[in-house]
Amino acid sequence: MPGKEEKEVEECKVNMAEKTTESNSKEEEKKNGSEESPIKNEALSLLAQGRRHLFVKDYPSAVTVLGEACAKLAEIYGELGDECGDAYFNYGRALLEQSREESNLLNEKDVDGDKDDTDDEENEVENGEEKIDEREEKDNEEEKTEKEDEKTLNENEEDKPIDEGKTNNEGKTNDEGEMNDEKTNDEEKSNDEEKTNDDEEDVNNLQLAWEIFELAKVIYSRQNNEAKLAETYLYLGEVSLESENYTSAVEDMKQCLEIQKKILPEDHRDIAETLFQLGVACSFQNLFEESKAFHTSACEVLQLRIKNLKSGCYSEESNSNPFYSVEKEIEEINNILPEIKEKIDDVEDLKREAMKSVLEMTLKGVSSLDGAGSSSQNGNTEKPAATNISHLIKKKRKPEDDLSPKSAKKKQVE
Repeated sequence: MPGKEEKEVEECKVNMAEKTTESNSKEEEKKNGSEESPIKNEALSLLAQGRRHLFVKDYPSAVTVLGEACAKLAEIYGELGDECGDAYFNYGRALLEQSREESNLLNEKDVDGDKDDTDDEENEVENGEEKIDEREEKDNEEEKTEKEDEKTLNENEEDKPIDEGKTNNEGKTNDEGEMNDEKTNDEEKSNDEEKTNDDEEDVNNLQLAWEIFELAKVIYSRQNNEAKLAETYLYLGEVSLESENYTSAVEDMKQCLEIQKKILPEDHRDIAETLFQLGVACSFQNLFEESKAFHTSACEVLQLRIKNLKSGCYSEESNSNPFYSVEKEIEEINNILPEIKEKIDDVEDLKREAMKSVLEMTLKGVSSLDGAGSSSQNGNTEKPAATNISHLIKKKRKPEDDLSPKSAKKKQVE
């Protein structure tokens, strides 16, 4: 009897252990996401589609698809899961490029509208004399007809009594006019609301891109993925540049440059691109010397790249990429260098204009003070007349069109 009881107890223990192992395996499967594999596969397929749309520059489709992919991956792994990093990175790029595309379209519409206005003004000036003559003839004819009509109306009013139906018709026409006015006011209000909604969407695209890149930055910094972290800092700087927040743009781009100098060779084209973007951001802050220094450093990096390519330091890249050739890359860099040198000349022009405006304002201020002193020395007790001091107020200088981050295309030096 005791032997049978021991066997039964052992069998019960074995059964309990099997059940616990099965339950533990199920819990592990849940944690690993095996039950959520359909959602995971759908998210990964959406991520691949979004990258494809981004590659072919179909930015609206990329934004919608990558947004869905980010939502599904965050549902599985959490908002700051490691698997969400690449999805956030690509989603932020799509949002940034879509906002740039929309701003470029708006600028093109404004330019076309200005051209149409100038053409209309020129046509009016050319045909002005003919129109004036025609109007004078029409006015004379209308005056004659009005006088004749007044005479006939006066004669008819003396003979016929006032018709009550006419007064009713006049009241109806007034009511219809009021209804039409209300409709036009409603249409104007709806148009204004649509415009405000469009403006909010533009702002939200850049704001959302900044938030998404911030999430990617947290994930990549936790993973110690310095290459992706440097790219994320660069895109954060570009978002700030589009938003005209130049101080944060310079800070983020400097963080990117610091990481790139650690992990990349000194002649890498990514370093040259970051230096170029830093020069653009500094020019908008009126930091002309720093802007010139960054642009000059970008040229030096590219020139060093050409030197190393000619010496045969990067012959291995031709084996990894069948479409690569040293001659082709040297030609690309030689085409980029003149554009950067033009930017340096533009910065010098901006610097001279700024100094000129400052000198003019100071000279005007000194002359106005001299005039006030001479009048007081003459012994005039009367209060001096108020002078116009608008020239002493420092106005914000508008940057040139070719340096605007919204209208100018980003110079690709990569």
